[in-house]
Amino acid sequence: MSRLRTLLASVRCWLRQPIPCARPRSRRVRLEVETLEKRALPSVSATPVFNEDFNQPVGALPSTSTWTYNNGSDPNNTNVRYVNDASTLSVVNDPNASDGKSLGMTIYPTSAGNQTFNSARINTANRPGGTVQYGLIEARIKLPGGPNGQGDGLWPAFWMLGANRQQGVAWPNCGEIDIMEQGAGGPSVISGATHFGSISGPTRSDTVATYTLPGGQGFYSGYHTFAVYWTPGSITFSVDGNAYATVKKSSYSASLWDQTFSQPFYMILNICDGGPNNSGGFAGPTTARSTFPQTMYVDYVRAYALTGISTPTNLSAAASTPNQVNLSWQAPANDETGFILQRSKAADFAVIDASFNLTQGTRAYLDTTASPGTNYFYRLQAVAADNARTYQSNYSNVAAVTTVGTPTVPAAGIDYSTGFTGATGLQLNGSAALVGSLLRLTNGGSNQTASAFTATKAAVAQFSTNFDFKLTNPNADGFTFAIQGVSPTRIGGAGGGLGYQGLGNSVAIKFDLYNNLGEGNNSTGLYTNGVVPTAAGSINLSSTGIDLHSGHTFRVSMSYDGTTLKVTIADKTTLASAAQSYLVNIPGIVGPTAYVGFTGGTGGASAIQDILAWTYTTQTTATRADLARNRPAFASSLENSSFPAAHAVDGNGATRWSSQFSDRQWIHVDLGATYRISEVKLNWERAAGKDYQIQVSADAASWTTIATIAGNTAAGVHDYTALSGTGRYVRVYCSARATPYGYSLYDLNVYGVAATAATALNRSAWTATASSTEPGGKPTNALDGVLATRWSSGKPMAGGEWFQIDLGSVQTFSRIALDAGNSVQDYARGCRILISNNGTDWATQTPVVAASGNSPTIEVTLASAVSARYVRIVQTGTASYWWSIAELNLYA
Repeated sequence: MSRLRTLLASVRCWLRQPIPCARPRSRRVRLEVETLEKRALPSVSATPVFNEDFNQPVGALPSTSTWTYNNGSDPNNTNVRYVNDASTLSVVNDPNASDGKSLGMTIYPTSAGNQTFNSARINTANRPGGTVQYGLIEARIKLPGGPNGQGDGLWPAFWMLGANRQQGVAWPNCGEIDIMEQGAGGPSVISGATHFGSISGPTRSDTVATYTLPGGQGFYSGYHTFAVYWTPGSITFSVDGNAYATVKKSSYSASLWDQTFSQPFYMILNICDGGPNNSGGFAGPTTARSTFPQTMYVDYVRAYALTGISTPTNLSAAASTPNQVNLSWQAPANDETGFILQRSKAADFAVIDASFNLTQGTRAYLDTTASPGTNYFYRLQAVAADNARTYQSNYSNVAAVTTVGTPTVPAAGIDYSTGFTGATGLQLNGSAALVGSLLRLTNGGSNQTASAFTATKAAVAQFSTNFDFKLTNPNADGFTFAIQGVSPTRIGGAGGGLGYQGLGNSVAIKFDLYNNLGEGNNSTGLYTNGVVPTAAGSINLSSTGIDLHSGHTFRVSMSYDGTTLKVTIADKTTLASAAQSYLVNIPGIVGPTAYVGFTGGTGGASAIQDILAWTYTTQTTATRADLARNRPAFASSLENSSFPAAHAVDGNGATRWSSQFSDRQWIHVDLGATYRISEVKLNWERAAGKDYQIQVSADAASWTTIATIAGNTAAGVHDYTALSGTGRYVRVYCSARATPYGYSLYDLNVYGVAATAATALNRSAWTATASSTEPGGKPTNALDGVLATRWSSGKPMAGGEWFQIDLGSVQTFSRIALDAGNSVQDYARGCRILISNNGTDWATQTPVVAASGNSPTIEVTLASAVSARYVRIVQTGTASYWWSIAELNLYA
């Protein structure tokens, strides 16, 4: 739909204010408000959170348990005196009201010449349930007046003020939302408005838009429903369900909007005359045509809580260059505060290749981080956040695109084993420089920032790397080994940022000299997506004999098998060493290829940070053992004896397994031992699977899904990397065919590492607690040995949520397993595992191990056994699904 922007004419907005506040008049302003066609609006609850039907006895005043009456004169309109008797406020029989009754609010003159009036005003301030924040707020009202000017000079209104007005915050800083007011525009016209900011000056905002009934109808002739749809990112005005204007957060200072509209508001109903002196006010003067008394009838006032926001639609993607994709979409209600755009190389988004955070009002985006000749899938989610929670829409449609050009050939390896003399292929940024045989990140000056990355991308799905480093005059601050998928020229924050802070789409291991944020002055740790290195995630090296301040030369060795990143640091002088392991999905964060190198930074102190030598070697399936090769294979059916299951694992690309011509078929292979599976490669004949799952099992009877594929129509090789699952058996379970024929595989290849046998600890004395819990999903369900029961957080996954167990005594373990059971998508997207002996000092305890979830089963193997009484799992990922643990086990 087209979006119109209407520049409204100059409006003199004489504004209302509740007694006893003396409210200045607003200046004449030119207003620009977005007007809309009728379109999708936010989702709200089915049951009102506020519901006033005015069903008191006829003749009664509205209930004082819900409403506060205003009494006395109005300092902003001295013509009006508010009274609370039957002459101005009364419940009446009304056959046109939804329940046969309505509230009559009456205004009538108290002197000749219609100069002063008695009138009515009520509000919900300081009443139980009388404030609302977000959602749909509406009232069904019949306005006063008549076809021949009987309502000239009247000013009926349904409006709201910020609840902090009751705590003394002055208008307009408290904020005002005018859901409906009628003024000098005539009986067919009403307006909606917002007012906020300072009383004068650059932050003052008065926005007004009008709505006109079609066909010359008057609002006096019948009931109409006046409403606002209010979200953290927008306020949309409507009449009878027709949205006519939206005021958006993105048009103002975010802090100004949040301090005004991230709070509850209370509701107000009133009817008065046209302005402070009954001439030239908002509604203008009464005229000879004005007749009295006049009554505004209110059928009901209702408010519904916000439960979601509108879903983006019509997402499209077009490749413009080998590295760029143009994306565009529609957002039907402008109720978001931002968007999350996700990119994947799989149609089911099993692995998110990249994620982009976009601001409110964005309707197009240029992705400049794509790779040539690559198939990508995009999807979009709108979000709206306030200080209390985040609202998320459903995902948009999926847009598929293939970038132009030839796929990038990853760098085969990096070899600076004899130093960096004459080195090529590196991009040096900031203070980084080649000094003889050294790669020098910082050179002894203060406030320096550096990075050095490979000029071309290297494969990161599996790799090993070694480097030597030396820190001279090591006072501040430290460096990282970093992998990032955006650009070789990237450089992050200085000081405690280690040259890494702010680098999205990245993974880094830090070597930290300085205690900036409680991490200690001799630490390492894993960080992702440019998070500033802090105490969270840090491992204190002091107890290991490793001293980064010693001036010694250190050797770092890393290996990554697609699931676990193993890091060992050794002092080449004292031979002391320390090892850590991190469960991390590197390709899922940065992509299958990325720029590899180092970042460094100093604060007010200084250090010389030298990399002395470096090698980096990628691994491919050709250099690794295929665990399925010539192993026993079994299938649900055969097309005929010429196509046995064994042909899929014989290493011969010309032979194949083929099933009968029906759905619900499978093939599985017995690996002969238990492995941690990180990759499965399928080479489909043109009779490919359309919808299928990759599963693992310990006994070929009970299966766990580690990858789900939907909508495939392509033959050929499909390589599923960064998988996470443990089992002896691997199965491809097919539920829908891409052709009328059966399922036909040339090759089924499986890659992984042997799983170490371990003994589960006895859980009988354990207790569990959590940061939040769904009713019925109690924490002890994760310890009861029943996979069908579970603990659940009861809300969408968000960073900082935690689940904790008390083992009852100090126990020793080396592996942790989290199983989400049969809960759909409710496994942690990312987490850190902490231990403690007192259950309180989590920030200073070690080890801190990172984990990422790609399947309902998440296992973390520590570099060495640890002893502790308390274990806490802290959520670091986010998802619209709830976080669940069906079973949690520790292994010796």
